[in-house]
Amino acid sequence: NSPHETPDRLHDEVRRLKNQIMMTIWCVVDGESSVFHVDIPADQSVSHLKAAIKKAKRPAFNDIVMDRLTLWKVSKDPGQKYKLQNLRDDQKELLDPEHPISLVRDNDIIIAQPPLPVGIMNAIEELKKTLSPNRFNTQAIKYKQYFTIANAFLTISQDLELADNQPLYLFLHIDEFQRIFEFPWKGSPHGKAASPLPEGIRMARNRPSSPYGDRNNSLCDEGANLFKDMMRHLGPFMGGKNYPLITQPFLSGTAQEDVILVAEPTFYSFKFIDLPLLSLGACYTIMGHFTQGKVPYSEWMPKMEYFQLITATGGLPRAMQYLLEVLFGYNLELLDAGFGPIDYSETFMKVANKIDDRYYITSFARKHHDIIRALTRLCILQKESQRTGSVSGQYTLDTLERQTHTILENSKVTKGMVFVRIPYFFLHLYNCATKDISGKLNYAFLKDWNEEHEWNYFEHFIAEYEVFRTNLLVDDDHSTMTLKSLYQGAHGVEETLNHEVKLSKLTFSKATRRFPQTSPKKRKGSEEDMNMDWTSNVVIKNAAGASFGDVCVYRDNAKDEKKTLFALQAKKWTTNNVTLKTIEKEHQTNCKAVESAPEHFSGVKDTRLITVMITTCSYTGDVDRIPPDCLLIHKGNFAEYFGDIFSFHAALSMAKNSNWNFLTREFLRSKLPEEKVQKVLDNMPYHTQEDIGRVLSPSDMKEVGDNMGFLPYEDFRPKKKRRTA
Repeated sequence: NSPHETPDRLHDEVRRLKNQIMMTIWCVVDGESSVFHVDIPADQSVSHLKAAIKKAKRPAFNDIVMDRLTLWKVSKDPGQKYKLQNLRDDQKELLDPEHPISLVRDNDIIIAQPPLPVGIMNAIEELKKTLSPNRFNTQAIKYKQYFTIANAFLTISQDLELADNQPLYLFLHIDEFQRIFEFPWKGSPHGKAASPLPEGIRMARNRPSSPYGDRNNSLCDEGANLFKDMMRHLGPFMGGKNYPLITQPFLSGTAQEDVILVAEPTFYSFKFIDLPLLSLGACYTIMGHFTQGKVPYSEWMPKMEYFQLITATGGLPRAMQYLLEVLFGYNLELLDAGFGPIDYSETFMKVANKIDDRYYITSFARKHHDIIRALTRLCILQKESQRTGSVSGQYTLDTLERQTHTILENSKVTKGMVFVRIPYFFLHLYNCATKDISGKLNYAFLKDWNEEHEWNYFEHFIAEYEVFRTNLLVDDDHSTMTLKSLYQGAHGVEETLNHEVKLSKLTFSKATRRFPQTSPKKRKGSEEDMNMDWTSNVVIKNAAGASFGDVCVYRDNAKDEKKTLFALQAKKWTTNNVTLKTIEKEHQTNCKAVESAPEHFSGVKDTRLITVMITTCSYTGDVDRIPPDCLLIHKGNFAEYFGDIFSFHAALSMAKNSNWNFLTREFLRSKLPEEKVQKVLDNMPYHTQEDIGRVLSPSDMKEVGDNMGFLPYEDFRPKKKRRTA
């Protein structure tokens, strides 16, 4: 090193010496195992290496553009000199074309990944155009060696014509990921044995505490291996090792506990997010997205068959998807025909059958009546339960959710507890197998509640619901219960709410004479009336025009020998809110009916009378001032009593003509001039008072009706559990 040599001369000398040093780099073509080598000067770049590889692989690479080659660096086992097996994709490192090849070490091997052949790309494009997605997936199997995760990501990057160093962030959504754990898969995409897990993922094999019992071995050895292998291939793209390609997977499904069992996160962590079911408003917004610009809201939104079908999905996205497919066609081909009359029952059954085909609901229900009854009971009673609690034998709630037999919603009140949610499509399929729900209750979603053009239909429903709910409580081992729990969510004074009665299995009876005013001895009644014992665990649907309760039920007190007679009043939505005076008047009317009861029903005078008013009107008064022996179920607590399954239909039966979004042209014409009618229809939907206020004046709104609602965008569910869209 002469002191007279300049830095530039030294740099040139080093470069000259490096250029004389030749590196032997071992390479392999992706998907092959035979190794070949290229000799290249040590001062060259990865881009030069691409050219050398293309030259070495002539004529196979003659038609490949050099820049379309992708090179990866991976370490090889020392003993694998000429043949490579079980290369660890998770250890691959993507080489930037500008990187110097001096980064390649002696024990490294270069994987040369050519782009998909033009012929295959053309074939795939043709498959996309001519076949359905399912058919495409079947045909694509013949090219399965090309459908690797790395190939997919690189092809996306190439199709976007991104620069070599431009970052590409891919958000990968894997839907219904619980099916991975059920898939009978072994090995790797190349038919080799399952690769070991990357550092940080440890298998939970044969844990004695596993809720899956004997299924644990199958879980680990088959579907779990597939899940591990997927994570192993995705890992380098998640951690930035293959920059500039970066991916973030999102798993949606029902196998949370499986993920915990199979892979305890350290290097790869799993963040579980509690996603609520779609609100009713959100379901309407989704439907409006597809109809926008083709069918005005006013042509479909006021039609109750759509309300019934949408609410039957229970907010389950998959059920909503199938409903839209039945209504609009898989490719929206039916939407162009507009919204004509639909056969509600036929549409309902088509959606139910699609759900059944997907989730095998009926076949499971026929084999496991006890489990289905337990799930239904937990759902209707809105009972908090432990996620890992046993329903029957090896079936825990979490297991049933993973196998798509139910939906679990985390409690907002008690940590670690869940509520069982069953969309009505599921409940209907369950009931087809168990036959537990009958009468009006079974058809609550299969018809318009106002179809019979009489309030009598809802009264009948309340009576059957009283029978059904009480019998579920008895099946749940309740022999006594306070009124606070029996009439869940009801308002009343503490003494009334804490009153405790005995529970017994009930039956339903329909009176043809007014109870208790008309004695069967004085007027000819039906044989059922003549033999009816109102004290023998029967719920009576009272005759029309009775001045006593619409629905009556007699119960024994739990703490003494006295009796309690309940008068349930079904009050239709009116233009005014429920007032304290309304409640007092109803209770006084019931008391007078008892006092004037004929001798045949004289026993009612010895009971404690409790009036239960059920209405979807709002109550703005002080609940502490509700009279003794009175309970109120109104708009604010409606869903707490009826539950998610029945609350919306019960509400709508009373509120159809009192919601801005459900008003028909015929109804509006009876209230407003034609130009204002058209204006109201053209500006649907309405979410708030401010929305309708931009269309009508206060006097016009009052003319249509006071206290109008905004279903489906206002929610009858309790705010502490739900939110609206």
